[in-house]
Amino acid sequence: GVVVIGSGQNVNWANPTNVEVADNSFTTCVFASGNSSSYRLQCTNFNINGIPSAATINSVTFNILAKENAGDDSVIDNEIFLVLDNSGLISNFNRSLGSVWGTDPHTQSRTYGGDLWNQSLTLGDVLASGFGISVKAGTNSNGLGEAYIDAISCTICANIYAENASIPLFLDSS
Repeated sequence: GVVVIGSGQNVNWANPTNVEVADNSFTTCVFASGNSSSYRLQCTNFNINGIPSAATINSVTFNILAKENAGDDSVIDNEIFLVLDNSGLISNFNRSLGSVWGTDPHTQSRTYGGDLWNQSLTLGDVLASGFGISVKAGTNSNGLGEAYIDAISCTICANIYAENASIPLFLDSS
């Protein structure tokens, strides 16, 4: 599921459920001034299936197909946090790159993670309906900007241990 969390002076996301499918129907956030932030776009329930119960989680990677409107060079990711089972943000580990978003989401996709996000993630954690990512975009001092997100997907890398063998397993939500 996708929810928008926030209040106050931050900027809301329009059409937040558009991030569920990569189809060029974008979730958008329009910033009216520099140094602004969006509400948190929290995406959970990636419906990752097929991980055997004996698997050990090795890494979690989120891929965000995001862009800004052409030429602004102002939209950045302010906060990227892991969410565990609707328990809230894992606030001690912000994966934000803080760099300007490109103008083509399919060539400028943003990848976060590739590890365990400073957590001891279990199979139960990654299969929980509340497992996911929280994204907060913003603008730098360059000024106005529009943030667009086409889709967010999750890839889980796990090992299945058998006698004297380790078999890698990659599962993608896209």
